[in-house]
Amino acid sequence: MPGTTVAGYGDCRRRLLAGAGLLLLVLLHAWPALAQGPTILQQAKEDEPEEATIAPGTDSFLATYLNVETLQYVLPGADSYELVPGDFPSADVYQGGQLVGYVFETYDTVRGLGYSRRPFHLMVGVRQDGVLSGVRLLAHVEPIAILGRTDEDFHQYLTQYTEIDTARGISMRLGLSDSVLEGEAIAMRETAGDTSDLVPVDAISRITTSSLLFMDAIMRGSRKVMRDRGSVLSADDLGRVLDLEQMTEQPWASLLEDSSIASRTVTVGELEAALEGDANTALPRSVRYAGADEPVAEVYAAFVTPAGIGINILDRRWYDQYVSAGRSVGDVVIWVGFRGPIGFRDTRATAVAPEVYDNLRIRQDDRTIALTPELFKALPFHHIAEAPTLDDQGLFYFAPGTGPDPTRPWSLEYVVDGDLARGAPEDAVPASAVFPVTYAIPARYVRAEPLPLPPVETAAAALDSGLDWQGIWRDQPVTVALGFATALAVILTLTFQRLIVRNRTLYRVIRIGLLVWIVGWLGIVAGGQLTVLHLMNVVQVPFYGGGFAGFLAEPLITIVGIAALVTLPFWGRSLFCGWLCPYGAMQELLGRLARTFRVRRPHIPPLWT
Repeated sequence: MPGTTVAGYGDCRRRLLAGAGLLLLVLLHAWPALAQGPTILQQAKEDEPEEATIAPGTDSFLATYLNVETLQYVLPGADSYELVPGDFPSADVYQGGQLVGYVFETYDTVRGLGYSRRPFHLMVGVRQDGVLSGVRLLAHVEPIAILGRTDEDFHQYLTQYTEIDTARGISMRLGLSDSVLEGEAIAMRETAGDTSDLVPVDAISRITTSSLLFMDAIMRGSRKVMRDRGSVLSADDLGRVLDLEQMTEQPWASLLEDSSIASRTVTVGELEAALEGDANTALPRSVRYAGADEPVAEVYAAFVTPAGIGINILDRRWYDQYVSAGRSVGDVVIWVGFRGPIGFRDTRATAVAPEVYDNLRIRQDDRTIALTPELFKALPFHHIAEAPTLDDQGLFYFAPGTGPDPTRPWSLEYVVDGDLARGAPEDAVPASAVFPVTYAIPARYVRAEPLPLPPVETAAAALDSGLDWQGIWRDQPVTVALGFATALAVILTLTFQRLIVRNRTLYRVIRIGLLVWIVGWLGIVAGGQLTVLHLMNVVQVPFYGGGFAGFLAEPLITIVGIAALVTLPFWGRSLFCGWLCPYGAMQELLGRLARTFRVRRPHIPPLWT
């Protein structure tokens, strides 16, 4: 037995020595890299680009970066611009001497900061009708490389910001990658109320915060530029009657003093006095033994759509996501806060939300507005400087026409239900007391004269707004002629297909010749690749407005799209998918080449798929 113990100890010692020797070899092998080369984090830090700077001789990032190439990328068809001085730099954009839109740089306009808390720079184009025409990434220092992302991911993400009406809010979505939920997406910063008007935009996975901050700067800057030009984004735009852009930092006391936040403290004595006329009603159990001066609740309310109120309460990031860029311009958003033993809702995790909050409502004149859980988004805290901690707070959202008129006084009515008094009949109903919190927005936010309403345009009239698409067609006679000729050749081929296929040689010559032409000229030279997004934008015009000018400004896309739509009842998708699609034509040509040179298809084991 002692011999066994010694042998076991010797075996253990040999293993330890072998392990130590192996570790020493690894360290010796890796020592040059450890001594000289940086770590991954150090390398990422060293490779991080420097922040962009304003070029000598210019006074803004817009003037530094704006040139004809960038201009035509963010506002296709434009040929000139004029920088406009003001509180923030922007540029009027022209085509053939006619004003067609505006261009701005996000840091100049809204001081957009990224996840790194350092500036990023985007050039944004917006047409006169308030519809985004394009966004280009100029510079950034976001830490994306360590997360396996590249600038190309940003460029692809920003292609979504075309043909978006800036009057509508953005719902940022994140795709789900679980095998069961593949293809599904969820809203990242979900609000409440009617969200049907929001435009869905897909965030970049792993860098979702940067995606959100880019979106905020694009939408907030676009609206700011349009309002600076005296434009109204829609008939419901609150910016028509209110100054939503002015902003001054204010602490809690200042917000209360100037009525940006309305407040009311309801004491036990006030509640007792309001209920004492009903013999069947007693004080609620939670305050029954409290002193008369002790609070039942401190109730606060504010209209947070103006930046000067909303940012002070919610902070810039929450304001952008929950009130500004994340909502349409006509939505009314009201913040409420409570502190005290009796709130307006049951906040316990086991609580079941009622259909209507019975003890909280809004009244304006003779109109009562019911408040429901569907309209409410709870917030864990606020960002007001020097403010007390609240027990409960959140935002109520109202679509245009469903909430109070923010330019006129309204009241948040706080209702406290009494308990059934001892000895009262079982069928008795205890009384309630109503305590209104009256709110009137500070006068400095109300415009002396509302901005004029935008002209009402039909879909036909919208063709004449925005881009000068007629001028673009006149400037490209060869492209237009070749486009019509190409579409006509394919239509004639399909019309006489029964005759053509009888001669195999003739069919092969026509088929291969047209495919080569579609790939070479239509796809590579002219860039006439029609996509589903083009067609969806046309279909959505009657419902969301914005006009057809963006579609008509691309002659080849228009010709191919109309040809595909007109022939759809006769040949289905075959005209486009089988002939006029450069990508599909390239696939068929590659397939023919592969068969000619006997290239075998790779076999992918089922396990890999």
